[in-house]
Amino acid sequence: MAENKPLDRTLHRLVHTRMVDRTVHDVGGSAPRVRYRLTRRGYSVLPIIDELAG
Repeated sequence: MAENKPLDRTLHRLVHTRMVDRTVHDVGGSAPRVRYRLTRRGYSVLPIIDELAG
């Protein structure tokens, strides 16, 4: 799989600022699966993002 450095950097920043939570799942034998989800803090900025987009 090709690296996506801009996406990696963005996700790292979002995790660092606690906007997104990162969970690594070991699926045994293959590359680990990584799941990202919005935290409460991340959800709290959605109305602002909607307003800016709208």
